[in-house]
This record gives sequence, C-alpha cells and structure tokens, in this order.
Amino acid sequence: MLKKYKAKYNVEPSLPLFNAWGYDGLMLICDALKNGNKTPEAIKKHLYNLKDFPGFSNTINFNSSGSSPVTEKMYRIVGGEFVLLE
Repeated sequence: MLKKYKAKYNVEPSLPLFNAWGYDGLMLICDALKNGNKTPEAIKKHLYNLKDFPGFSNTINFNSSGSSPVTEKMYRIVGGEFVLLE
C-alpha cells in the first residue's frame, strides 16, 4: 500500500494509519464483490462472516455489532530494538 501511495502521489503519506484504514475498507468491499455479494445486505453478511482478513493495518475480524476491535500494542526501544510491552 505504501509503495502504491508513493508511486501515485510522489510523497510519503502524512497519515499512514488513515491511509491504511481506507485501503483496507476498499479491499474488504472488493473481496465481498469478488465473492458475488452485490447487495448492501449481502456485503454486510459477507463482512460479518469474514475471519482473519489480511488487512494492511491489521488482521480484520468483525464482531456481532459490526465493529472490528483492535488491541493497541505499545513498544519500547531497548538497545536499538523494538520490544513489545506486555
């Protein structure tokens, strides 16, 4: 996604997370359409039934409320390496 963005606009994205969410949203809709879902209700059903969609921003799943909760991760730099904080 970042390569495509830079190639099209010739700049680094200033808000890459927002770009990634938009990209993922379009890819989710394309996936639904590619699988034959043409109506809003069919697309919604497809999205609710997705499991572990490989998005650019994260692996995407939807709950019964239609949300795709994401657990934020924090890292600390230790000796020049990123270490995930538990």
